[in-house]
Amino acid sequence: MQISANVSSPTYQPLAPPPTASTGGVGAVDFTSMTPNQMKTAAQALVASGKIDSNEGIRMELAGMPLGTLVNGQFSPLTAAQQASYADTPVNYVQLFQGNLARERQDGYAAAAAADQTILNAMQGAEGGVSGVDIKA
Repeated sequence: MQISANVSSPTYQPLAPPPTASTGGVGAVDFTSMTPNQMKTAAQALVASGKIDSNEGIRMELAGMPLGTLVNGQFSPLTAAQQASYADTPVNYVQLFQGNLARERQDGYAAAAAADQTILNAMQGAEGGVSGVDIKA
């Protein structure tokens, strides 16, 4: 069992990695292969745009990033090296939230299901969208 959260201070960055010459100067958002660090930035951008509220933004930032592990019933926090490794490991957030949504609906957690549906709708609206254009590329 893994417990997920992120306790670092948020900083604003563009929704996706900056466009480069190798991408033709255009950056796109892909929630099916995004690191927790990238998700933090994407969640902040979706909150700033009004597509999700701050509680949903926190749900997005906490998803996919474990706080630690349980071994024989004892919680053990991640080491700094483990945190860094997880923070840069791609996660399929669409699949993660779809799985959460299915379990929440099955178990009767209507408020959580509504929040995750809103998150999925926002991700679908931003998926593959242009996140920026570098005119110098």
